[in-house]
Amino acid sequence: HEYVRNVNGVYYVGISEILAKKIGYISYAELPDDLASHYVQKEVFAILESSNKAAEIHMPLSGTLLEVNTLLKENPEIINREPYTQGWIVKIAPTNYEEDSINFKNYQTYMATNS
Repeated sequence: HEYVRNVNGVYYVGISEILAKKIGYISYAELPDDLASHYVQKEVFAILESSNKAAEIHMPLSGTLLEVNTLLKENPEIINREPYTQGWIVKIAPTNYEEDSINFKNYQTYMATNS
């Protein structure tokens, strides 16, 4: 349950509140460290861990990494409290937005009906 949020042409990627609850209290975030790295849709770009679970987080859109939310390195639990605001994980510049967003919408529909 990853999300993409477009704010004035900046694309924020994070996880939904539902996924944050499934993972539990997030105590560690393994985040990408190479800015300008290119990711393809569905590629693992982060790992979030709680005391009893680790979850691979997949890139919902293909794109180039612009920024990593460094607040999460010291305070990963921000994702549990505010997944859609301060808890975003990365910002990206999408490379194939229209095609990927159609695929992502299909994925979200599938997850909503099969979760």
